[in-house]
Amino acid sequence: MITSLDFINRTILFPRLHDFHTNYPEIKLNLHSSNANLSLAFGEADVAIRLARPTSGRLHAKKLSDLKYSFFCPEGGKATEWIGREEKLEWLPELKMAND
Repeated sequence: MITSLDFINRTILFPRLHDFHTNYPEIKLNLHSSNANLSLAFGEADVAIRLARPTSGRLHAKKLSDLKYSFFCPEGGKATEWIGREEKLEWLPELKMAND
């Protein structure tokens, strides 16, 4: 079981599933798309792909790649004006970065 953010699954992992299955047909792979941090310690997932390093637990973390973000606002608008941003997701690393 691999847990990751939806956009990582859609844009990076899903397009490579066919090749993975061709090369490793004996491995049964489950992908879970979620913002929730599933527990590796309790067996909720075997691998977690996230945008930030873990802050607790005895986990082995490895940087996989760099991601580039761009933030846009309407012409003449303020950089603090957001459309569709949910406050309940403020804990996400990419939204914390957007506030900086």
